[in-house]
Amino acid sequence: MIDSAERIKKNIKTFDWPARSPDLNKIEQCWDYEKDTISMYQFTGASQATIESAKDTLLRTWIDYPKDLIERQCLDFHEKCRLVIENGGWNNFHGGSRDLLSTRPHEYIPPWVDLYHTIQSVA
Repeated sequence: MIDSAERIKKNIKTFDWPARSPDLNKIEQCWDYEKDTISMYQFTGASQATIESAKDTLLRTWIDYPKDLIERQCLDFHEKCRLVIENGGWNNFHGGSRDLLSTRPHEYIPPWVDLYHTIQSVA
């Protein structure tokens, strides 16, 4: 995280990120995979051995994270952006709540929408 002064000094361009769009945060999908994988193991008790076993398992599942899954997550990023824009900055494609905007669908346009369209026109 950088502050505004540093951003201005270094001429770093930024844009706002939609607060209600966890789908655009790829680490969330990584955590889901990690949680699903770890749930297959039974860690009982709080002994040092159990804690070390849990740590080792977490590390192993992180290291073994399928590379093709990472690639797919990266490749679907533009589609996720398009869907978020289509939903006025809200997530409506994984059970998200567009209902909050249903009475004022065009009231909120995320500031990064123009940047996204610019990137798409260049790509």
